[in-house]
Amino acid sequence: MPKISIIIPVHNAEKFLKQCLDSVVNQTLTDIEIICVDDCSTDNSLEIIQKYASVDSRIKTVSYDTNKSASQARKDGVSISSGEYILFLDADDYIEPDTCDILYSEIKRVNVDILHFNTTIENCGGIPENRIKSLEKLLLPYPTKLQGKDVFEYCFLYEKYGFTLWNKIYSASLCKKAFQYIPEGKYPKAQDLYAFFIISFFANSYYGLSRQKALYHYCFGRGITGHEWIDSNILERYCTQSYVAKGIKLFLEGQGCFAEYEKICQKYDEKLFDECLSNWLLRMKKGESSKGFDILVKYWGSKKVIAALAKKRWYDRDILADRINGALTLTPKRNHIKTIATYYHHIENGGVQRVLSILIPIWIRMGYKVILFTDTEPSNNDYQLPEGVQRIVLQSFLKTDRNNFEIRMNQWHEFINEYQIDALVYHAWMSPLLFWDMITIKSCGVPFIINTHSIFSATMITFQNSFYQMPIIYSLSDAIVSLSSVDYTYWSYFANNVHFIPNPLDGTLNDVPISDLKSHNLIWIGRFANEKQPMDALRIMEIVVKSYPDAKLYMVGTTHPPETMDKYYKECERLKLSNNIEFCGFRHDVSQLYQASSIHLLLSLYEGFSMTLAESKAHGLPTVMYEMPYLELTKDNKGIISVKPGDIKGAAEQIIRLFSNDELRLELGREAKESIKKYLGFDYGTAWKNVFDSLLLPKKEIEVTDNKILLETIIAHYKICWKRVQNEKNELKKQISSPNVTRTRNLFIECIKMIHKGIYSLRKNGLKYTYNKVLEKLGIIK
Repeated sequence: MPKISIIIPVHNAEKFLKQCLDSVVNQTLTDIEIICVDDCSTDNSLEIIQKYASVDSRIKTVSYDTNKSASQARKDGVSISSGEYILFLDADDYIEPDTCDILYSEIKRVNVDILHFNTTIENCGGIPENRIKSLEKLLLPYPTKLQGKDVFEYCFLYEKYGFTLWNKIYSASLCKKAFQYIPEGKYPKAQDLYAFFIISFFANSYYGLSRQKALYHYCFGRGITGHEWIDSNILERYCTQSYVAKGIKLFLEGQGCFAEYEKICQKYDEKLFDECLSNWLLRMKKGESSKGFDILVKYWGSKKVIAALAKKRWYDRDILADRINGALTLTPKRNHIKTIATYYHHIENGGVQRVLSILIPIWIRMGYKVILFTDTEPSNNDYQLPEGVQRIVLQSFLKTDRNNFEIRMNQWHEFINEYQIDALVYHAWMSPLLFWDMITIKSCGVPFIINTHSIFSATMITFQNSFYQMPIIYSLSDAIVSLSSVDYTYWSYFANNVHFIPNPLDGTLNDVPISDLKSHNLIWIGRFANEKQPMDALRIMEIVVKSYPDAKLYMVGTTHPPETMDKYYKECERLKLSNNIEFCGFRHDVSQLYQASSIHLLLSLYEGFSMTLAESKAHGLPTVMYEMPYLELTKDNKGIISVKPGDIKGAAEQIIRLFSNDELRLELGREAKESIKKYLGFDYGTAWKNVFDSLLLPKKEIEVTDNKILLETIIAHYKICWKRVQNEKNELKKQISSPNVTRTRNLFIECIKMIHKGIYSLRKNGLKYTYNKVLEKLGIIK
């Protein structure tokens, strides 16, 4: 019986194999056995082994006709070994000449099943120093003797020492027993973990040689773990670690102790998966990243991958969208559309909600089954749904974050499967969850349609990072429905299936009574939100009532929470307009208010289609509005007087002009009524059928043109500006929080608002403060 059997798995290692074999055949302890298992090498590895074996009878050679991985090579090597102890050596590493001599003496002296020794790490691939240092810690022996269950638990529960296979020597009987529990088959990665998990489980004793010199030379950079960048083949090898995770679980179940060690099982499942995910995120170049995403999903499942990405990269939606664009696992798998799901936060009080209440019956009349998803439970203020429409409430987007997105993800999976959903129309076009919901839904094979509800530049106006993120995120969608030809043109440069469909109008608008336009009443309808600019309406009325004291403004809508309406009530009182403004709250039926009015007031910062403009036109009302030339309803300029956005005085003057000119007011009213007819007669059924049919057609490539490059340049430069502003804002916050700074709260708030808007000056009390002046005032600079 040889004292030590050295088992060397070999696969395409001709560059390093001679160094490895020389270190073995020249051991000072000669009573050894050398088992080389060639794993179907396609280079000269086998010839090199045979040449060495021809002059050294201690070398046994095993050769595979197909690649079986190092795991099978070690298993077979152990089964044919005859030594008293077993040492594993990788073909691209080598050992010191007296390694066997020292290890045999020491393991006999301490009388243990496992003897752990020191390693020298050689940087053979330009590996960053931090990775070297991290590995050095993992390889250190635990300098004590362990007995019984401690051998296993100190490695896998308490992590006192690492599970690498090749920096330890083992009793042959232990190895032979353990490898019987490793299934036949290919385990290209994490085979060390798998083998040592079982070896340590059965081991009775362990000892770590902490003071002995390093005996093993690990040549970091020669193998798979040393690559700075990886391709899809290497990532797939990493992902086969999923087999090891499953194998460990099956082993513990077979030993009847899975419940006892379930946390260990879960921990290493997460570690193995995290290594695969990190390699995809950090070491795989963009050209192969979509294929890499498919590999991750193949081995670990879409739920695990998406939930982990949400936890790690919640805000990097555009980066992730770019990396997974083109992934086959996100390709729709439906070959027919029978059941449509549609989603919005709620169906109470709002333009999008109104659209949904009209759109769902259209789809039902077309023969589709419709499922409605919302974030809120039904309420009394909801728009009425047709009978038979199933409504499902998800975990609210307001309560969803990176840590609990998995709950919402599982809900999507459950209901898509239960209701056999064939396509989903997503109306929350600016939702921070859009990307996460989209890849979840698409991973189920369901096509994802984004129905936009405002102009593409809305997030630019409010200086959000969504503006530069949305184009790349939207490019993942299967279709985009836009509300204007301008929006259609914009999105067509980023997505390959874009449709223009105006918002559907209630058929009853054909028959609504028109206003006689004889009153001095105005109507403003919308959410009391900043982008609708209700405060501008109050200030416009302040001017109008000076010429027409009997003028009255109906303000229809509310806000959430309701108490935030107080500021509008107070401003109304301050301007002494309580007799001129009626806050009407939210109403489903506003026809009587339109009929009682003579002018419609539209002051939004941005709109997508503006249902209120359509409704006012149907009632024959002229509109005074802030310019929005991209709206379909304003392109003919019929029944509309536009002023520059924010021109309160100009808007008031136009209202006064209309009140004073009956002929002009009536003419604009007739124009308004006439111009809405083409939208009341629009064939929405055919338009939406084209959308659903397009989901079953092959995608077209997007042509790269100067216009596309122009838009991408604008977006890229916006991103630079946005990030610069955020960096300055963060730096300012750090400086403000310094205990040496005397803080002036009001100026600080104004300064933060100023930077957030990307404006580097502000006015207060008629004096202009530059950015530096504000910092000086705060005591940050002198």
